[in-house]
Amino acid sequence: MGTGKLFFLVIVFSSLNICSCNHGSGSGTKKEPVIECIEGNCSWFSKSKFDTAYFLSFTSDKRDTILYPPKELERDVEISLDVTGSGFEKTVKFNDTVISLAEYNVIKFCKLLEENNILKAGDAIKLRLFGSKPNGKNIQLDQTINLFVPKAKIDIEFFRLRRKRDNLKMTVYGVEQGYNLTDLVLKIKKWGLENIAKNRTSHEVYFQSPILENIRNIHFGHKEDQRNKNKEKLYIFVTDGHFYVGNFEFKPSNYTEHSVLEMREDIVKHNLYPTFDSTDKVKIIFVGLNSEGNESYLKTQKEMLSWFISPINAVQFYTCDN
Repeated sequence: MGTGKLFFLVIVFSSLNICSCNHGSGSGTKKEPVIECIEGNCSWFSKSKFDTAYFLSFTSDKRDTILYPPKELERDVEISLDVTGSGFEKTVKFNDTVISLAEYNVIKFCKLLEENNILKAGDAIKLRLFGSKPNGKNIQLDQTINLFVPKAKIDIEFFRLRRKRDNLKMTVYGVEQGYNLTDLVLKIKKWGLENIAKNRTSHEVYFQSPILENIRNIHFGHKEDQRNKNKEKLYIFVTDGHFYVGNFEFKPSNYTEHSVLEMREDIVKHNLYPTFDSTDKVKIIFVGLNSEGNESYLKTQKEMLSWFISPINAVQFYTCDN
């Protein structure tokens, strides 16, 4: 109870297992060249198909120092922190101190960032609060901060294996990161906790969690921005996962199979869907999803969110269990 646990629930990201030459290409049926292996430090390499295609474009055997990622592989990262009423209604004992659930989720999220390779060099991060204010006011996206992760310098050698369909072998001699992950996470944590504290004591606090509208609005904004239409996007939502559709609040103590079906009908009726399509370079992470121990609700919660962001299937769910 004192320290809490962060459980990884499901991952649907695809990746290549190529950080060791012992793994090889994995199949003798492929006709196109692949990255056979990477020797040395490959923690900076995301293994996505876009990164893979970039390195396969190197046709000559050479050793070079490169800035990574190149412009075409830079990424937009949106981090949304839920600061609505449900996050303050419940408290958690953490390290012998009683804190709000909203604060707890941010703390566990920052621990997740420290322990996993989620943020990477070249990321342009927008950190924001989200919620809906009283008196019928619309969703608020007014408190934000922008952070940028500097690029890395990679001392790397490329070698084509001519007898293996020109497969690529890469040897990394050194990686110089332009940032300190601990310092970056501390900035995120400090800004998040300070603004949660302000919201908790404000007379105009957010009171509803319009997470579905927030997902839609964020993606719509990126779709409208033609300058960055080809950039990869990572959307992270730190939320208890309790939200409103119209006047109905979806939470562990207030849902049935029938109410979930009605929610879906209302979402379709009021055109709340985000404009995702199968060609979008989008990955999504949900952190928090506090189910109060109700496993049936947690399952329904994940199914509801997965349905809402379809056809995007690159999604991860992390639940913060205290």
